[in-house]
This record gives sequence, C-alpha cells and structure tokens, in this order.
Amino acid sequence: MSYLCQLAWVVFFAAVSCVPQKAEQSVVLFDFENEAELDRFGWKCRSRFELSDHVQSSGKRSLRFDFYPAKRVGFSTGDVPRDWAPYDVFSFWVNNPQETTVVLNCRISRSLKSRQHDFISRQFEVSPGASRLSIDLGNVQKIKDIGKNELMVDGFYVYMENVDRTIILYFDEFRLERNDKN
Repeated sequence: MSYLCQLAWVVFFAAVSCVPQKAEQSVVLFDFENEAELDRFGWKCRSRFELSDHVQSSGKRSLRFDFYPAKRVGFSTGDVPRDWAPYDVFSFWVNNPQETTVVLNCRISRSLKSRQHDFISRQFEVSPGASRLSIDLGNVQKIKDIGKNELMVDGFYVYMENVDRTIILYFDEFRLERNDKN
C-alpha cells in the first residue's frame, strides 16, 4: 500500500509540474539600468550610444542614442524571449528632445511555419517630449491571419531612415504586456 501511495504522490507532482504556467502580466526586456544591457544589442555604424541619467521613464537611467546622418541607422537585438504569443503589446518609452517631430521605425523579426522570416514593421511620428510607443501584437496576428501560438520572435530593430542631421533620442523600458481582464 505504501508503494501505491508513493507512486500517487509522484504522479501528482509530475502532473502539477507539467501544467503550463501563465505568462507574467508585464515583462521588462530592457530598462538600461546597467552597462551589461548594452552588450545585448547590435549597434550600427554612424551612431553613438550611452547610458544616461539625463532623462528616464523609471529607474535612474535610460539609453541615449545619437543617430548620425545616414541612409539607415539604429540598433537591434536578438537577445529577447522567443515566444511572444502570451503577450498582446510590445512597447517602449522614447523621449525626443528635438523641437520637431521625427520619424522612428521599429521592425520585429519573427519565424513562421510557412516562411523563413516575416517582419512586423511600424513607423512612428515621435513628437517632442516623452512618449510611450507600442505595437499591438494581437491586431498584427489577426491581420496576418496567423494564430497566437505562431508568434515566435527572433529580435527587433529600432532605426531611422534618411537621417540628414544628428538626432538624439532617449529610450527606456522595452517591454511585453498582457491585456488580460482576469
């Protein structure tokens, strides 16, 4: 009888450990509070970057990125969780200290069963001051006619095109968010 009781406990704990865990409500991918985060990015030529305590959305620092004149300039990373299916929104904070609106692009690279790679691209007009920019992942999935379980991400690229003068932007809090009503 003792053997059956032990076996029952083993089966119970095995079953409990196999139950899928619900994703966190919000996951911060980058908050730029330490120098090690800079090593997780691929930096493009014609740019300068550093951690800054000048402006931030939370914490003590943000990423200051100088976009120098170029056809295309920005930064990218593949050092992110691959499965974005549990999340509804990819967002980040940006501060534009210029006196004019600038155009910023964000491209999320993802793998699909039907193709090698696909891109979710979004262009933002960033007004002077602080803004939270976001890409609604749920709408993208509906438009592309794919299921939630297929949102496997390879990374993202934030860039500007046809830059004719040096433009400085501050970035903070790249995150994934769920919009659960539960």
